[in-house]
Amino acid sequence: MAKGLYVHIPFCTSKCMYCAFYSIPVGDGDPALFERYIDAVLKEAEMIGGIVSGTKFSTIYVGGGTPTKLSPSMFRRLILGLKETFEFEDDIEFTVEANPESLTAEFLKTAVDLGVNRISLGAQYGSDEALRYLGRLHTVKDVEKSVKMIRNHGIDNINLDLIFGLPDESPETWRHTLNWAVSLAPTHISTYSLTVEENTKLKLLVDYGSIKMPSVDRVIELFEIREEVLSAHGFRRYEISNFAIPGFESRHNLIYWKWQKYLGLGASASSFWIIDYELWRWTNLHSVKGYIERLEDGVLPKEFEESIDDNMANLERVFLSLRLSEGLDVKDRFIAQQIGDEFSEFVVVEDTRIKLTFKGMLVADHLAIDIASYLENPD
Repeated sequence: MAKGLYVHIPFCTSKCMYCAFYSIPVGDGDPALFERYIDAVLKEAEMIGGIVSGTKFSTIYVGGGTPTKLSPSMFRRLILGLKETFEFEDDIEFTVEANPESLTAEFLKTAVDLGVNRISLGAQYGSDEALRYLGRLHTVKDVEKSVKMIRNHGIDNINLDLIFGLPDESPETWRHTLNWAVSLAPTHISTYSLTVEENTKLKLLVDYGSIKMPSVDRVIELFEIREEVLSAHGFRRYEISNFAIPGFESRHNLIYWKWQKYLGLGASASSFWIIDYELWRWTNLHSVKGYIERLEDGVLPKEFEESIDDNMANLERVFLSLRLSEGLDVKDRFIAQQIGDEFSEFVVVEDTRIKLTFKGMLVADHLAIDIASYLENPD
């Protein structure tokens, strides 16, 4: 069974209007803070190493925030320190998230030397106007230059992150963005529908009526365009938001969706592990200052932890399986057909498997709760 290591780098140049992930804006950087943070991550790895003793990780994913805010020497110290503490499979998938405005040739050279073999690039949109609207700091040309630079350093496994469902977005501009992204020849494309999250600038603008989000019908249309364009160019959707050339699916993200074990290091990072024959989940403090201070005092920086009982386990399996294009296997054709009849607008049934329709993808979280409840009480 695959096991993943996630490392969170919570530093950004500035905060995007839509972003609800934990990160802090640091402008051009704060080297002293970055060094203390790396010390803390390596301390956490050392303290928690006993829990994962004997484990060989199949994937590493360094995300953020913006990991490319770290200098090459800082990144090297972080990764070499982790390699001293943990063991890794020989054929590891090693992903680093990058933003076009902060990715450099020097960082890429260091990353390749350390074994990085996959880059996830925050491209977001194929229009400079849309990028400015979203608060991004790069241009379309910056993305194109970054992809070329990544490939010139020997990394061909490239993901592009895209966002759709913007206010006033037309089907034509979304189709243009998809075709532009495909022209860059990535192996993987992640497409995220813009959602209004709490504690974001976007939420304030929507609440004040300054921005009107697109209708459900428009979002469904954009979903359909996404499917049409990407499938025509050889990409296969294997999860609600993710498309890949076959064989280049994100092994790290599949660990989450297939309910396998992962360890998260860094502020706000989450872990899912078996301890003393029980399933546990915990999340670290959503505070760089608190995270660092706890570890400097020799205390693990947990903000929340819970053991996972059977009911929660069943709900999560339903939720995660429905996100995958292979769907949820209920092992029984009769039950599958009952669910198909009950939720006909949102699912399709193939033998014993339940798969989401486009409309089902829009309400996947709520639908998973309803289907899990139905499976417990089919009468």
